[in-house]
Amino acid sequence: MSAFEARISLIFALTSQSTSLSQRLVADLANETAKYLFPKRFESRTLEEALMTVPDLETIKFKVLSRRDRYEIREMEPYFVAEATMPGKNGFDFGGASQSFNVLAEYLFGKVVIQFRIDSHMCI
Repeated sequence: MSAFEARISLIFALTSQSTSLSQRLVADLANETAKYLFPKRFESRTLEEALMTVPDLETIKFKVLSRRDRYEIREMEPYFVAEATMPGKNGFDFGGASQSFNVLAEYLFGKVVIQFRIDSHMCI
């Protein structure tokens, strides 16, 4: 095999590999886009509501009791909220955010003694 043939062979191999990767990337992009355009669990009334949904995000189960033009009244299942204050004087403080995340993580994973345990798959 000559050097020229080796180069041509390499070009074909790289072209084939990049085509395969591009097709996979386009398929992944199409799947993610479809999640936003056709959400499974959200009854969007407007395009804006549909675009604001977050696919695959676990949400609290609820039943819509009443709908109005600008709001709806929901009956929600009970849930828990855990929050931590981020220390910092001016704007966002990365050190404070890290400390707050660690406090919440310890709480979620049971380091703090509590009377109930939160499922680890819940949204935070």
